[in-house]
Amino acid sequence: MKKAVVATWLAVAGSLFAGYVSAGPVLLITPTSSHVDVGQVARINVSISGLDAEVLSSFDLNFIYDSSVVRLDAANLSGADDALGSAFGAPPLVFSDSAVDGNYGVLGQALADDATLIANQQDAFLLFQFDFVGMANGMTTLSLGANADFERSFIGLNFAALQGVSIQGACVAVGTGSCSSSSELPEPASAVLAAAAGLAACGSRLRRRQSP
Repeated sequence: MKKAVVATWLAVAGSLFAGYVSAGPVLLITPTSSHVDVGQVARINVSISGLDAEVLSSFDLNFIYDSSVVRLDAANLSGADDALGSAFGAPPLVFSDSAVDGNYGVLGQALADDATLIANQQDAFLLFQFDFVGMANGMTTLSLGANADFERSFIGLNFAALQGVSIQGACVAVGTGSCSSSSELPEPASAVLAAAAGLAACGSRLRRRQSP
């Protein structure tokens, strides 16, 4: 059932953003704009795409938001757990390292070697799913912290940092709040929406590096 849900999400995301071209790895938070009433839940997906010749072998991420407007109610990390090894018999370390108001941190470390990741990890995949409850009228952006080492760290092959990762943030409005303009998104990312085009293409496809 989980695979069917993810496959459907990938197909929808791809159809929404087909035609864009991604220039490198992209962390995409969707929907980029959402609205709920006070007490209702906004479900947010976090995915990565555009890995191409690279893999995601570890990460250290902190998601920043206004806790006076929304409260994190649930965090599903199973996508990252599967992509870093559980789906192919090498369970990784994936866990939350902080959960203070307005700052949710999550760490991941694959225990599989690079060759195993190359053979099994997809080019694009869902990492996390968050449920935020609307707490008060207003608007909050949702993106990563600014520290490149401890709040937005992406590691690929040979323990090296992934270069040129683009971040597409999101906006959540509650009650009378409004996500009225793209300028409210915390990251400049005109072509970043290209991520979803790659998501649909990948589906359940594994990396094509194993064939010429």
